[in-house]
Amino acid sequence: MNNEVDITSDGINVYVSLRVVSNKIANAFLILVNCLVLVILTLVLSKINIKEEPKLILPIIIVPCLFFYSVGRYCLWNLYGIENIIINKNSLSSSFDYGWYKTNLKTLKVGELGVGFEVQRVEGETKKGDLIIVDYANEARLPLRIYTTSVLISEDKAEVILEGISKIFISNLDEEYDFVPFSEN
Repeated sequence: MNNEVDITSDGINVYVSLRVVSNKIANAFLILVNCLVLVILTLVLSKINIKEEPKLILPIIIVPCLFFYSVGRYCLWNLYGIENIIINKNSLSSSFDYGWYKTNLKTLKVGELGVGFEVQRVEGETKKGDLIIVDYANEARLPLRIYTTSVLISEDKAEVILEGISKIFISNLDEEYDFVPFSEN
């Protein structure tokens, strides 16, 4: 599984787009299971007479919604899933794109930013894992994990993201005195 990573920067923000690339056989199986469950749900719901059982209106509405929220959303994520992250000096924004369904952009204020990489698996010689973003702005100056990516990326792609983030934090004064303006934990 080689997930796609797109990294761009405008000098103020770093834009990271992580796309899920999953196994085609697993996707076909997931689609088959979803279709089977939808057919069973449709058959069961079509056999219910609402006039005889008015108390069943609520389950008739809730069950398909729960199905979409759990299994359907998981299927859409594996087919079309994209995680978008925008990082700048003051904030971190993220959203998820499920193809037909998109989440709102969530923004968190950041004081002092730290970025790390947490290895989840090793495939051959390639380490894959999560990008971890922490904030050191609390009183104790302890790292507070504010974001973890949900799409696994390779360690070399994480280093490219880290370099992009470094560039937006480095000013002329920082370069003159070889000062590292944020922690790379």
